[in-house]
Amino acid sequence: MNVLPVVYTVLQIFPLIAMGVLIRKHGSFGASFFRNLSRFVVRIAIPLYVFTRISMADVKELSTGWIFIAASAAVTFTGFSLGWAAFSLFRVKGMNRKAGLACSAFGNSGYFAISLTEIAPVSLPFLAERMGFGAPLLYIGAYLIIHNILLWTFGNYMITGRSGSIRLKEFLNPPLIGILAGFTALVLNVSPVVGNQELPWFYLFNALEALADITMPLVLVCLGSMIADLNIRETLAKGILRVLFPVSLVRFVLLPGVFYLCYFLLFKPLGFSPAILWVLFLETHTPPALNFSVMTVQAGANEELSSSILLGTYTIYLFLLPAYLLLFLFITGIVGS
Repeated sequence: MNVLPVVYTVLQIFPLIAMGVLIRKHGSFGASFFRNLSRFVVRIAIPLYVFTRISMADVKELSTGWIFIAASAAVTFTGFSLGWAAFSLFRVKGMNRKAGLACSAFGNSGYFAISLTEIAPVSLPFLAERMGFGAPLLYIGAYLIIHNILLWTFGNYMITGRSGSIRLKEFLNPPLIGILAGFTALVLNVSPVVGNQELPWFYLFNALEALADITMPLVLVCLGSMIADLNIRETLAKGILRVLFPVSLVRFVLLPGVFYLCYFLLFKPLGFSPAILWVLFLETHTPPALNFSVMTVQAGANEELSSSILLGTYTIYLFLLPAYLLLFLFITGIVGS
């Protein structure tokens, strides 16, 4: 297998994240610029992106979408259970344990999964040939519905220690609204209407797609700026490595191991499609949810702890990503099919 296309896939991600880090750290764009850019991406660009992609998917894919509703809960529970075992083994207690369990249970199921699904087919065109263009985004959207609710309730409580009520708008956010709107449009079969050049809806939808096309580069730049803002003062003195190691063990070794175990025992015998395998692979090979940084800042608790875990795991992940992609393509045989 030629490894260069996989390397090229990762090379499309590194510069954009690095650009966000460098501009935020050393450029003339201050915190307010990136705060407004992130607000635009989250409130407008991403909702339009998922809406246009999901609404144009094949409606037949809805019949397998339920798999990802179940998979979201199963992956979260598995990550939490593995984290519980790991933190018990390393005897980590108190708030460090709760924060570590949150980072073990909840991955970055949106940004990285969507970005890789959009970028990978450019240098790995056989992925698009085998998976199609709409199905993976539809599956990621289905996965995020349950993931988002669990993250902003159960995950938020674990990472912040906050036991108060969660506001509806915290998990019914613009990206989730875009996902739900996309599914609604798909069920209503709007594609013949927006695909008809004699109707004004065709040109309106094209305008929305043009904006959606620039979403992923902006997402990665914003991701870089968020990483640059992570605060890691006194990391070693506060024993963060005792939390970082179990979290990394769960997210980068044990969860991927569970995926391949399920692949050989369940997914392969059942004949899961390449699109289903791709999304399940992505959702079990991610660093912790970056939303935890937002949650801890809003709650005024565990900011340094969460920032240190996130910075450490994201650094590790970017180096592991090429190996993950190569292993997935080789074992599943998608590359040779």
